[in-house]
Amino acid sequence: MNKSREDEKYHAYWKNMVGLWQKTPIPIRPSFGDRALYREFLEKKGQCENILILGSTPELRDLAAQKGGAQIHVADFSRAMLAGMLRYTEIADKAKEVWVEENWLKLSLPKNSFDVILGDLVLQQVSPPFELELLGKIRSLLSDGGVFVGRFQFLDTGTATVKPDDIISRALIDPLPDDQKIVPLRMRLLWHCADPKKRAFDRIRAALLIDEFTKKHNIKSALLEHTMKNILDKGEIFRNWSPPDEATLTKLLLRHFRIIEKKHADDYEDALRFPVFVLGKRQQTTSRPRFSFHFAIWSRIRFMPRAFVRSWQLSELKKTIRLAHRNVHFYRTLWDKERIRPRDIRALRDLKRLPITSKRLFREQAVESVIHRSFPSRYVRWSETSG
Repeated sequence: MNKSREDEKYHAYWKNMVGLWQKTPIPIRPSFGDRALYREFLEKKGQCENILILGSTPELRDLAAQKGGAQIHVADFSRAMLAGMLRYTEIADKAKEVWVEENWLKLSLPKNSFDVILGDLVLQQVSPPFELELLGKIRSLLSDGGVFVGRFQFLDTGTATVKPDDIISRALIDPLPDDQKIVPLRMRLLWHCADPKKRAFDRIRAALLIDEFTKKHNIKSALLEHTMKNILDKGEIFRNWSPPDEATLTKLLLRHFRIIEKKHADDYEDALRFPVFVLGKRQQTTSRPRFSFHFAIWSRIRFMPRAFVRSWQLSELKKTIRLAHRNVHFYRTLWDKERIRPRDIRALRDLKRLPITSKRLFREQAVESVIHRSFPSRYVRWSETSG
């Protein structure tokens, strides 16, 4: 699946949520206990001048609105989400919010400018290769004394050892209405069928577990039928990455932040696996984190789903081509001659549009034309090999 197609499905998924939010079960939306933790942590922060909310979550917009005098920015990819979710707020005021219609990874807001950043389950909105990039972006927007308050999910690896029959039977006898049991049942079956190393769900296997259960016990259940349909829903299946396990989540957060406080609600069964963190900005003085980020991706790239791999490859290809065209005279001249611009490279298949270079061609160039323009030529040393 190419990136644009994946984005379309992602946008469609969330636009559909605008009409369903009131019926969306916990833990997809924050519970009363989760909201109490957000409120507690905001009160501890004290006076705030600038607050950024990642996403249109109504509950967070109401909490931010209680911080009198604060300038509130709400960032979402879709204006429909920004406007549509207002209907579920109680005190949030559109006139007192600044709406930012942008992808979180590309936010053009000024760095070091927010006292508080709020985000509920933000890591679930990007695939694993982009988790560190998103956290780095959030860190860059946070002021030195600011805090990032967010709820995160980690994978319950213990569910893999629970018998599938027990997971399903427990859901069937739960006194909650069926529409409130579908998501928790789906979640536990996917946890059971998750691969923590590949960070992927086996949705086919999870659906088969339900099918095998109904045949084994010769039963028909609307709950199980709806859960199976939900697991295999095309609107969901493109988001096939699993959350990290608890240790991996902690490592991810510590790459860009220091953990100030961590608590979980107690008003729903899986709250332990959905902790709310208060994170402070971690000071970084070297370029090593960026190198480590790339190393972390490439060391695990062979385990990633093909769609993620292609998306990452295309992202890195575009960056490299933009860098070369802007800063290396040789490439800029060569591509301009062929009337190729960086914006023309929209897919991996466009790589074949670039002209092929050769060793002889490079030898014919002046030293200054084949190196980055910011690199001092006095440090260039020529050497030759036989191969």
